[in-house]
Amino acid sequence: MAIRIRSYNHSIDLSQVKQFLAATFLRKNSFQLWIPTRFENAVFFDINRSKNVQLWVETNKSDSKSSQHIVGVSIIDPPNQIYTLVHPGYKSLIDEMICIAENRIMDNSSHKVERIVTYVAENDTEHTNILNKHGYDYHNIREHVRCRSPHLSLPPTSLPQGFHITSIGEDSYTQYMQSIEIVFGHKLFTSEVFAAMRTTHFYHSDLLLGVFTQNDTLVSFAMIRIDENKIAELEPVGTLPAFRRKGLAKAVLIEALYRTLAYNPRAFYVGGAPTSEADRLYTSLGFTDKKIIQRWIKEIN
Repeated sequence: MAIRIRSYNHSIDLSQVKQFLAATFLRKNSFQLWIPTRFENAVFFDINRSKNVQLWVETNKSDSKSSQHIVGVSIIDPPNQIYTLVHPGYKSLIDEMICIAENRIMDNSSHKVERIVTYVAENDTEHTNILNKHGYDYHNIREHVRCRSPHLSLPPTSLPQGFHITSIGEDSYTQYMQSIEIVFGHKLFTSEVFAAMRTTHFYHSDLLLGVFTQNDTLVSFAMIRIDENKIAELEPVGTLPAFRRKGLAKAVLIEALYRTLAYNPRAFYVGGAPTSEADRLYTSLGFTDKKIIQRWIKEIN
């Protein structure tokens, strides 16, 4: 058996990478920072995806036949972030993956790199030991990620008077994009980005839901992404500031979870800010399997 490194080719590697991420994620006592839908969303809009993603591929030869399978994926999120996604049986590769990614960041940067950032699940001692070896220090908690079994029961949807839940149709797309900007504070979700997203494997129009007022103003929203690997991701979820603390996000999420059951999910997944409010919301919906994702930083002298 031999392991080689090669660049990611979007036209031929997307499906195999997603299968690798799904299989690793679903392993008992294993955890990866990314799931298939998150990977597709990231590379779908990255015109430099081949430069920023590298694969570690193991080749098995027997009798004149050979087979290849992915055992690791390294992702650089410019200008200075590294993600290492590794099969739990091949964690020793993280050492090499960090070295190569660091060199690529330094070589491809048009300005002086002052720090490099990477992420790791809390209590992943083998991974953090490698980061320490390379000069990284723990910085803070980046996010909480939570999982939920699709076999758990769901409470009924309950909304305050004057609101209703429905799919976000074409006539509400502008409201949806404006709501994304207000809730998350950026203008990255343009009409072009939204149109492209609707062509991905994970997008389903019936799983993009909104809470509307009686005059059809969108005030809360939730989308569930699910592809052929059947890991359902809640992303994005949000409520306009003036309509928070009314139970709207919980209501639209319950409806979205119910609808997703028709797609036979193997697991539900959500990542988000490490806040007590988010913890309470998702715990109340059965997302009790929580992992803490840490941010580690290496200062460059």
